[in-house]
This record gives sequence, C-alpha cells and structure tokens, in this order.
Amino acid sequence: MQALPDGWSEQTQAYWEACSQIRPEYFVHDNGYALSHLMNAIEVMDPIMDAGMACPTDMIPEKERVSHRHAPFPSLSCRDICWVLDRFVACELDWLHGAALVQSIYTSTFFHEHVLLGTQTGQHWSHTVLVAYIFATVKGCGIQWNELAKQLVLDQEDYCSDTGGIAFPDAHSVSSIVTRLEQAAVEVKQQLDRDEASSLSMRLAFRKHWLLCLSALAADVPGSMDVHIHLESCMQLWVAISTSKYPLQASAMREAPQHLHMFFDVALSRTLSSHIPMRPVAPPDRQQVLDGWHRILFKEMPIPLRLLASTDVLAWKSLLECAAMTFQRQQAPVPLVRSFIQTMVANGYTVMGGTHDTEHLAINLLETWQSICVQNIMVRLEWHQHRQPTSVLPKMLSQFLQRLGASIAQTLRIFAQNRARQRRSFSKAYSSWMDLLDLASTLTARINDIVSIPGDALTGPILYMILVHMEHTMGSGFELELYHAEERACMYWVLALVYGEQYALTKDHTSSSWQCIAHASRAQQHLCSALAILHVHTHGNQLSRTQAAFARRLKWLRRPPWCSPPRLCIVTSSAPFDVNMCWKSYESWHQTMLSQPMHAPALHHLDQSVIYAKHAMEARVSDASAILCRRERRTLDQHILDVALALGAWVRMHPSQVPVGSLWTNTHHPWYDTLLPLLLDNKTHRSL
Repeated sequence: MQALPDGWSEQTQAYWEACSQIRPEYFVHDNGYALSHLMNAIEVMDPIMDAGMACPTDMIPEKERVSHRHAPFPSLSCRDICWVLDRFVACELDWLHGAALVQSIYTSTFFHEHVLLGTQTGQHWSHTVLVAYIFATVKGCGIQWNELAKQLVLDQEDYCSDTGGIAFPDAHSVSSIVTRLEQAAVEVKQQLDRDEASSLSMRLAFRKHWLLCLSALAADVPGSMDVHIHLESCMQLWVAISTSKYPLQASAMREAPQHLHMFFDVALSRTLSSHIPMRPVAPPDRQQVLDGWHRILFKEMPIPLRLLASTDVLAWKSLLECAAMTFQRQQAPVPLVRSFIQTMVANGYTVMGGTHDTEHLAINLLETWQSICVQNIMVRLEWHQHRQPTSVLPKMLSQFLQRLGASIAQTLRIFAQNRARQRRSFSKAYSSWMDLLDLASTLTARINDIVSIPGDALTGPILYMILVHMEHTMGSGFELELYHAEERACMYWVLALVYGEQYALTKDHTSSSWQCIAHASRAQQHLCSALAILHVHTHGNQLSRTQAAFARRLKWLRRPPWCSPPRLCIVTSSAPFDVNMCWKSYESWHQTMLSQPMHAPALHHLDQSVIYAKHAMEARVSDASAILCRRERRTLDQHILDVALALGAWVRMHPSQVPVGSLWTNTHHPWYDTLLPLLLDNKTHRSL
C-alpha cells in the first residue's frame, strides 16, 4: 500500500461503515442543504439523468439502432457521400424546428473526429467534399444561432440555444467557406462521371446558396437583391436534386449501408456538454425532409424578403397579419423565419431592415390616416419655439412619435410570435396603447393652439391599432379553443362589437386602403352577429355557466384606477367599460334572440356579410396596403365569404330547425364556425 502524506489517514473502512447505516429512503446532505438543491440534483446511475451512464438501447429510436460499425474510408462511392449530405440536411431541418444542435447536426461522428480535430482520412476526394460541406453547414448554423440569440423568439420554447460547448467557426469568413465548396465541386467534376458529379455538385451548390442567403439576411442592412438571388437558387436546386441520378435519400440509419453507420450516432448527444443529458432523437424521414424544406424555401423564407419590398406600415401589417392567419391552421413558421421577420421590422434603433429610424413607422401611419405632413408640423412648432423659448411642444411631439413608432414595431413583431403567445401579447399591449391614446388627445389640443390639424390626426390611427389588438385577442380564442361551446355565442357577440367599432372608425375614410378595412370589418361584424344568434339557439338558455367565464375572458380590459378607464366601445361611446353592465347588455340581447325565431335575423346578418365581403374583395384590386399580400388577403376575404354563404344556405334549407352542436366545424376559417352542408333528416340527427 502506498504511504500516505503527512497529516492524511485512510478512511475507506469508516466510509463503508457509515454507508451501511444509511437506509434506502435516507439521503446525505451538508448543513447548508436547501430544497432547491434537491430539485436540481442528478440521480446517479439513472440512465435518463446521469450522462455518465451508457445510453440504454431502449432510449435510442428504433430506426437508429445499429450493431455494426465499420471504418468508412476510403471506399466511399458518390451515392454514399450523397447519403451523408442528405442526412445533414435532415438534421438541419430538425435544428430549424427547435431541436438542439447536439441532437441534430452534432450527432455526426465525422464532424467530431475529423472536422473539429482537423485530422485527415486520406487523400480521397470525398474528404474534401465532406469537410467543405460540414464547414458550410456549421457556419450556417452559427449565423442562425446568432439571429435566434437576439431573443426575439424564446429559448427552450421556440428553439434550443444549447451548443454542447462547441464554438462556431466565426474565424472563418463566409467567402472562404464558399471557396471551399467551389473547390470541392471542381474536384467532384474531375473525379466522377457527368451524372454522378451533377448529383453531388447540386448538393454542394444548394449548401453554398443557402449559406449566402442566411448571410445576406443577417446583415445589418439586408440586401434584398442578394437574398432573392440566393433563395431563388436554393428553390431551383431543391427541385433539381429530386430529379437527379441520386435524389434525396432516406436518413434513417437502418436503411443505410453498414459501412456508413460510423458517420452518425444519435447517442452522441448524451456525451456532449449540456445542462441536462439530451435524449437521442431520430432525424425526420425522407418525405418530411422534402416537405419541410419545401415549406421553408417556398413559403416561409419569402416572408421576410417581401417585407423589404415596401416601407408602408399598413402593407407590413397586412402581410404579417395574413401570414399569422394563414399559418395558424398549419404549422407555424420555423423560429428562424419568425426571428428574421422581427429583425426586419425593428432592430435596435432602426426599422424596416435597417433603412429607417423608429419615427418612420409613426409618421407613415399618421400620414396614411390623414393627408398631413408631420415634418411640416414639427417645423411650425420649432418656429413657435423660437418666438417662445419656453415651449416644449417640439420635444413632446418628437417623444410621442418615438413612442408611437416603438409601439407599432412591437405590434408588428407580435404577429411573428407563436400563436398562443400572440394572444397573450396583444391583450397585454392594450393598456400601453390606451396610455398612448390619452397622450395623443392631450397633444392634439396643445398643437391646435398653434397649428390647425384634424381632430383625429393623432388619435385615429391609435384607435385603429387598439381595435386591432382587441380583434386578435378575442378572435384568436376561437382558434386556440379557449372558449367552451356555451361561451361562443357571448364571445361572438363581443367580437361583433369590436368589428362594429372598426367600421365606425373607418367607414367615412376616402382612402382605398381604409375603405377595404371598413368593408372587411363590416362583413365580419355581420358574420359574428349571425354566429352569435345561431349559437344562442344551439345551446339554449345556459347563462349561468357563461356569466362565470365572461369576466375572465375580458380581464385584459382592466386598468389601474389612476389611469383613464378602459372602453370596449372605443369609438362610438366614451362610457367606461363595466363588466356587469356589459353582461346585462348581452343577457338582454340573449333573451331577445332566444324568444324569437332565428331564421330572419340570422339570414339578414349573413346576407349583409356576403355583400360587404364581396365589396372588400373588389376593393382589394386597388388597395395599396395589400401590395405585399394581395393573394393572401383575398383568400382570407374569400374564407369569410364562404362561411357566410355556407351558413346562409343551411339556414334557408332549415328555416325552422335549430343547429345541432356536433355539426359545428371551422373548416373554412379558424375563427368562424360553419355547419356541415348536409341535408339531415330526423334519423341522422338522432344518430348524432
């Protein structure tokens, strides 16, 4: 036995004696123990929590379980290399959808053993191809990570920021990595026949253009033309790869030849540095990869690119609103796209892709609402300040514009959040916009003492933005299935009030953009009123349950007593919102509708909705605000028209029949219910 240093003594026997006295339900702690320490503790020898344990086979996805691993070099064919590159594409799709890097890209053993360490596998041409491709992939992930790290989307909710302790190749420029890819493409053409070289070269070209597209979008001032060129190249190459000699291959390890099993190991995620052991995740299958990348390239990435084509606030609002409404019935855009959208809107002190300052948003919206020149008003106020140095109106107006611009930017960015968070953010922003309305009213009165401006020049756009927040707060509740079936009549009634306020605000406006908004608001007001009537007759007199939820659904209207009181009818009435009075109004309307046949009032509202929806669709042709999304906006108008027509047809076919609750569906529009267009006899009703 080795001699112990002076002052040391052997305590092994004492340790085991102490352990023998510990019962299974006991645990050892020091004097500074706290419950939080126990909650953060790692259970030793637990394969789920202890990264030092070998990953159990049952934790590995079945299609990733392989038993034989062989050294891959130097006998790799062109098809083998294509499979490795396709696997990286599948792993990157997982990363784009929120998986951690250690669960996706960093499961490559070649990356850890050769790229990170810089070791050579021989002089085979495949080594050059793989190193260049992986460098470009990781560099692209670094650009994506830097964008996501702006926290415009939420870590651990939308994406995972864990990098496994591996640094990105920031020392290597995008141009140098592009040069590597081009050199690899040249070597491929020298070593392979035409068809094989074409399949591999297209994959290298796709990686190059995707990297350049990300780099152009992430620039301080994104280059619209550069982004468009590289994104278009990615689209063309993605289609071409599917028709090449070696189209996109299945990424599952079990479907790959045995000599390729050494390239990837999903269990590597547990060995890398992370705050918790990462669960092995299998990459998506071939069809998911095809559909996923097609969706990103053709549908999602063009959205931030289209934002760069205009500086009009209403156009941006219309595009982002359409995107939110379109994607909400499907899968939301990947976090990277949603982060790019928010960066395009506002990035620090600049907005609209770094081309304008924050005040531009406020000035553009104000001048769109009224034919005024904000800059001229500012100059007039500065002249007045020269005559009266004590005047603070120029400073007040400047601060108001900055605050309004920041609020507009925040509202536009809300549309790029995930749908549940959108509703929460819209409801929270109501109070800040009401404060801004109070400030606008005060400022208008003071400015009119010096410069004559229309009474609603400052307040009108703010009123509209408040109503937009109210609209999406109430409407998204239907889509998110927050409302019980018995509540839907009440919520449609409230939403009809909101759309009525929008119509009252915009109906007299002469601008084509605001006229479109007025027609669409009127169409939805009548549609919501009809849906409220139909749901009242569907569920009958069940007000007791509805009343309990009514105040909870409108709690976002509450404001502190030292603020101006909240208003639900924000345009047509100055009366403060009172939940009890509002409920009594609904209760009275509910009893009135229940006491009379539903056919006539419901059909009236539905016919009016059809008329105004058609007006809105006709007006879209000349709507300047729809320039970025005319097709999507027309589609949403068409969905509203389809719902109104479907409901109208059902009511006409069943003039004396009450709708059956189980027949309600939202196949046309996520907010608006419709009825299955079926001619149901009594037998069918009984079966339902």
